[in-house]
Amino acid sequence: MRARYGFLLRSMVQEWRTMFRHPTLLLVLVAIPVVYPLVVSWLYQANQAVERPTVVIDDDNSALSRELLEGLDASQELRVIERAGSVDEGWRALRERRAEVLVYVPSNLSTRVKRGEQAHVKVWVDSSNILTYGVAYPGVSNVVSSMNDELAAAWMRSKGVSREVARARVSPVARVERMAFHPTLAYGAFLVPGVLLLVMQQAVLIALAFSAGLSRELGEPAEAKRWPFTWLEGKFLAHLASHLGATAFIVLCVFRWFGWPMRDAVSLLGLFAVFVLTVAPAAVLVSSLVKDRYASFQLLMFASAPMFLMSGFSWPIEQMPAHVRAVATLLPSTPALGALRVLAMKSGDPASATRWLVWMAVSFVGWTLASLIVSRRAWRPWVARVRARAGRTG
Repeated sequence: MRARYGFLLRSMVQEWRTMFRHPTLLLVLVAIPVVYPLVVSWLYQANQAVERPTVVIDDDNSALSRELLEGLDASQELRVIERAGSVDEGWRALRERRAEVLVYVPSNLSTRVKRGEQAHVKVWVDSSNILTYGVAYPGVSNVVSSMNDELAAAWMRSKGVSREVARARVSPVARVERMAFHPTLAYGAFLVPGVLLLVMQQAVLIALAFSAGLSRELGEPAEAKRWPFTWLEGKFLAHLASHLGATAFIVLCVFRWFGWPMRDAVSLLGLFAVFVLTVAPAAVLVSSLVKDRYASFQLLMFASAPMFLMSGFSWPIEQMPAHVRAVATLLPSTPALGALRVLAMKSGDPASATRWLVWMAVSFVGWTLASLIVSRRAWRPWVARVRARAGRTG
């Protein structure tokens, strides 16, 4: 036991030396958790899609049509960029991506409204981008609905009905909305915190796998064949200070600089730190399988997106196939992202995320057992070849 602990310490010291002798390893440790969060945050700095470009065609040219189009342009969701002369011209703007909304006001709009008939305003919304569609379509609907209420109330007032009674008859049921936990409905604030958590996952996985592959290229110590798990554990412990520093940078700096949702900094920082430890045995398992530094990138560079999508963070997990849900339950990121949603948006109290934290603890135990088994088995063919070669030489 004492020999193993001594080797653990030597593995840590050797890893620190390797980090400074091979800048590429240090770059992996620092660049991923520092550069990536800043780039993602800058990309989504606007936080939500607003003022979607809109082309209008006004064949009515009445006071009513001008009021409608001014309402569209004044809304937060839409911005009138062009007044087209025909529907074909408006469609060209949609096809060329110069606009995302086309509104056509027919020549009989005001005439039909004055006669008490129903008029039609045609709207085309580019749904190739579902996010901007989700902003633009409600924007048009809200403006048209508001105009309908005003016209109905004005007609009733012309019949001698008071303003209060007219409003009640036009809208007998008033909708009172309360947006729980995420009142701005901003897309960036919804997406980016989860991406930042997965940045730390990839930093832990890639750094350890890259280091293990590099060491195998250079020639790892003899004790690594005897205690492969301890060897990789020492490498992770040498990386731990860097990982914890990165979590502090992400939570205390990036979250604050860009205004990402955070109920309590201490709770969120604790979650990120616990997640780093939870991912550690999975990193050991993966590192047991890589034979060189390039294999680490081949295995892990494309893993973050599927893990994010399977976690249920961006798409309801109950809507996924059963086999996908089964895989998702095994990933450390699934409960961590669930806890993140609670601690970042709903409550800063860790007690409110108990379910997810317990799940993370179970995941840590399971991945630790799996990594112990795999790290030992992964070395057996290599050790057998070495022994056979030594026997032939003797």
